[in-house]
Amino acid sequence: MDDTRITDEGRGVLGAAGAAAVPPGDSRGTAGPAEPGLSLVKEQNNSPEGQERKIINGVFPVRQGGKLHPEHGLSKRIEDQQKVRALSKHIRRGVFITLTINRDHWTREAIRQRYQRMNQTERDKARLTAERVERLPVEEIAYRVLSSRVSLCMSRRLGFKVWVRVIEPQTTSGDGWIHWHIIAEAWGTQWCKSGGFVALKRLAAALWATWGRECEGGRPDLQLVRNPDRLASYVSKYVTKGWPAIPPWLLECERSIRLVGFSKAAGDIVRQAMNIQPQRRLQADHLRKRRKRSPGKLLDRLCGSGMSCVVIQNSRYVGSLNVPWESLFMLEGRLPELNLVHDEYETFRGDVVSKPRFVLQAIIGSRQKWCEFVGRVFDAARELGVGEIIDVVRQRVRDRFANGWQKMQAA
Repeated sequence: MDDTRITDEGRGVLGAAGAAAVPPGDSRGTAGPAEPGLSLVKEQNNSPEGQERKIINGVFPVRQGGKLHPEHGLSKRIEDQQKVRALSKHIRRGVFITLTINRDHWTREAIRQRYQRMNQTERDKARLTAERVERLPVEEIAYRVLSSRVSLCMSRRLGFKVWVRVIEPQTTSGDGWIHWHIIAEAWGTQWCKSGGFVALKRLAAALWATWGRECEGGRPDLQLVRNPDRLASYVSKYVTKGWPAIPPWLLECERSIRLVGFSKAAGDIVRQAMNIQPQRRLQADHLRKRRKRSPGKLLDRLCGSGMSCVVIQNSRYVGSLNVPWESLFMLEGRLPELNLVHDEYETFRGDVVSKPRFVLQAIIGSRQKWCEFVGRVFDAARELGVGEIIDVVRQRVRDRFANGWQKMQAA
């Protein structure tokens, strides 16, 4: 393994099993991710109101892969489930819509012709170029083009203001073509007459004309939600259930995928019902024009989940450690700064589980103390051979995700 190198900026840079960090006092160390569901240490502040302020101290894993990760993405999917349940309480006449993709319309030759007919705005929305039309899988191109047309179909063409959609791949046949499950509020639209009667035949004809012909999608399916009490549970199963496997084209996709999407009016209802504060928007011109960095391939993000950790002290970001979260359990007895504790909490199913976390016992208040801490982590990791463990774990995770789709299709 590489030896520790302290640069002019004071960062500790290590090899495969080492630690790379921003030292205390760096201007970038202003905030760090906090894992939801953890028991936080509370400290009384000096404000006149006397309210308690939550102080976070410890080492937390860096999770990647988002909601598509089978284990780490469950907490995010539960948050979406709570949002859907909050929205369902405000729906009076709901309709359940399933939008599919007609695979005959999305062959390679048909995609080339469609790309020539698209204007520059449509190409920018789908982020398509002539090179990507030839290189990307047809399933990904179809999703890129049609994902923006779902909103066009529901809001502008059909006039629905409140709706929520969930994507799901087709697992029984094909290579994982995406379809959309949508719950829409028909009350107050042209499709709901007096007395709450919904004109399903007219709505089905308009849906087919919009999605099937204009948007060049597949044949849609339409159902009326007759029992509003079961609406939340009916949609929540598509939100919380994990996919049996991830399609190969999605593993190589470099574009982030949004599993759940709300309309603007539905988002306002959810924020008001759950008392969620809207995120602040950056108004500076140089920040607004900054181009977003590609998140990288999904398979690489899934393999890198939990392979590094962040150190948080007094709710402030101290630095990062390029060691797997699981390897800290092996190093716990060798690092006096870390104390392993177990928190018990109740899941959404009512089960009580125990979750481990590491609490900082020592204060890392200077650059010298941080470098000493990084050096002890490096020495302990090198003695235990954590670098070889990282390579084995990464390859094991990569093989599991890459071969999962073929195993599911063979079964």
